[in-house]
Amino acid sequence: MLIEALSRQTIDPQTLDEATRACSPALDELWKTTPIRDSIAKNDVNLAEQLRGTADAIRESSDAVLVVAGRSEGAAIRAALSAIEKKNGSPEVTVTGTSLSAAGYAAIFERLHNKRVSLIAVSCSAEDLPLRAAYAILKAYVFKSAKREGAPARVYAVVADGPGGSRVIARDAAENEYPIIRLPENTDPRFTANTAAVLLPFMVKGGDVREYIRAFGETVASPEWDGDGTIAAYLMSRASVRLFETWQAEYGDMTRWLASSGGIAVMMPDDTPVKREILSRGDLFELMIGSDEGHQDVMTPLFDGCDPDGSLELLTLSESERDFFGTEAGQGIKLRAERADSAACGALMAFCQMTLYIADYLEQ
Repeated sequence: MLIEALSRQTIDPQTLDEATRACSPALDELWKTTPIRDSIAKNDVNLAEQLRGTADAIRESSDAVLVVAGRSEGAAIRAALSAIEKKNGSPEVTVTGTSLSAAGYAAIFERLHNKRVSLIAVSCSAEDLPLRAAYAILKAYVFKSAKREGAPARVYAVVADGPGGSRVIARDAAENEYPIIRLPENTDPRFTANTAAVLLPFMVKGGDVREYIRAFGETVASPEWDGDGTIAAYLMSRASVRLFETWQAEYGDMTRWLASSGGIAVMMPDDTPVKREILSRGDLFELMIGSDEGHQDVMTPLFDGCDPDGSLELLTLSESERDFFGTEAGQGIKLRAERADSAACGALMAFCQMTLYIADYLEQ
């Protein structure tokens, strides 16, 4: 497995045995889900190749791409995109769809002024009011932008069919003959990490999709996840509070994606007072995400408490581990990657998605 799961406290044999027995039925159900079956059968590898032409067309014709998505779909897309760097020549990708803020839309319009803009609309279920508003507002903006540049409007739809699937976006795309990429019927919007909902924006930003899917599949098939992932899910399901933490901006959206299924996300050390208050409650499970190398480092001058080599990245790493492993308040696991790249992103998304599925199953 490309990532390590490091426990803050020793897990006693009784807890390990309880976790194994409790998670066994959940694992049986997990292996039946479409995302996992697609990973095992390498269907997601084939999907990425099918998406490549569309992703290249969007990248080549756009300076910026707006991704309109529902709350859960958008959280997963942001988690994956923030964990990788934008490739040179790739468009700026903005994910939205949950806001009704006029000031927020005005800021988007100002930032994208005079840029070639494309729209990717993602929906796994019936669209709520904020998503309907976002689709209407941003689609109109894309048409206005295209008219100004004398080009056809670029609108793409990624939608799920079925009784609980997309309504507004799927219908509008079909009526207007926009390119439609169909997700498996009744796709759960929480679990889209190896579907077109995440893969298409990931490719547009310039992520290495082959490495992402390879690492996703290796994690699914990893015996280490069977142990680390199930114990994390078991501890998560037993705790009254789920705390998801990172010290690196690359993983802020990943912790918020995790928290969107129930929990609290903190960006440290900014949220130290929030974390202290949560730790004081006692009955919690804490999951921290981090990598030894992020996207950037800053060399600092000498100051009291600085890293001996002058690396802000190394200082952050040492402080995060001191803070996380130095507390005895509740069970905690750190997910550690060597570097913040496409492979680590795929491994982390797989680990987290499967672990969330098991935890949610155990809570039913």
